[in-house]
Amino acid sequence: MTRVNWRNYLVNWRPTGLRFKLLGAFPAWISLTGLFWVGALLSCAAPLADETLRDRCEAQPGFAFVAAGSFISGSDEAERSYGYEISAAAIASAPADRPAAEQGLRQRGWFDSEPERQTTEQAAFCMSQQLTTNADYQAFVKATGHRAPGISADDYQTQGF
Repeated sequence: MTRVNWRNYLVNWRPTGLRFKLLGAFPAWISLTGLFWVGALLSCAAPLADETLRDRCEAQPGFAFVAAGSFISGSDEAERSYGYEISAAAIASAPADRPAAEQGLRQRGWFDSEPERQTTEQAAFCMSQQLTTNADYQAFVKATGHRAPGISADDYQTQGF
């Protein structure tokens, strides 16, 4: 697994709070969760010119440059319904158990908080080509002073995890 040298990040203090300027790359899960964290963390990042970021990203092994552009975020009702169907199929122990599994997911509103489908602009960023472990993320929080996610064990359980 690729290890990130956190000294590649420059922390800038601003009157509005702690902001991060990416000097190397930022690791994240290559998944929807990863895109969420990348978006959340980059929302507090001081932007670099795309070419500067590309050069720094490509100079660090194990990272991929993602160019700026638009993407579709959120979902419509048909996509959320399909999400319930395929999730039920994944958690059901037998095909006959799918309807009950889907009903349980729908009762918990698993996909109901998904925002409506929209086109969103995203700045360029670097992404690790490897998964970020909990230990990696903890090292990032300790090294940068970034706020850890604020979720209690009860909230985590309520969400069905």
